[in-house]
Amino acid sequence: MNRNKNLYWYGFFAKLKQIAGVYLIAFSFFISLMLSLYSGYLFNLFWVGLVLGLILIFKGKSQRFDYKMQSGYMVHSGDGC
Repeated sequence: MNRNKNLYWYGFFAKLKQIAGVYLIAFSFFISLMLSLYSGYLFNLFWVGLVLGLILIFKGKSQRFDYKMQSGYMVHSGDGC
């Protein structure tokens, strides 16, 4: 029973990473867009946010896939994430 609780939180944090990645990309885009009106070199903030957001999304997706494999949700490799 304790394993199920651990798996639940494992899956929860995986989904949280994905959501945080999407919000980080959107936030960095809008902030860098506003800041680029005042100074052009701050547009690089978007690229940093984009890379970090993509890393969070991919790590969350791989962790979510691992969660589904460990919990028995996926029967065979043909099932989608």
